[in-house]
Amino acid sequence: MAKELRIKLKIKDKEKTFVQDFVPAQKVIDTLEFWKKIETDETDVIDNILGKIELAASYFDDDDVSSESILSGMQAWELQQKIDELISVVMGSEIDPKEQENQ
Repeated sequence: MAKELRIKLKIKDKEKTFVQDFVPAQKVIDTLEFWKKIETDETDVIDNILGKIELAASYFDDDDVSSESILSGMQAWELQQKIDELISVVMGSEIDPKEQENQ
């Protein structure tokens, strides 16, 4: 089964699902560089979360998926799990896209 990324965001009072079926391999390097940075720099929890959100947003080609739209369009209690899930898929985890859709 082909992998894809999915994220549901509330945009202008309407829920919209964004699907990304191609993520360039460069995003693996970008992700590894991000992890290296947070391991070597003294960053706080807020910077780590904001960095992960920015990284996850960069996986999508649609300009409507941004750090700002994720922060304003996603339920607070879903944020960290969803962002971690997107990063895991890009890094090669086997997560069924249908499972993503239900979250």
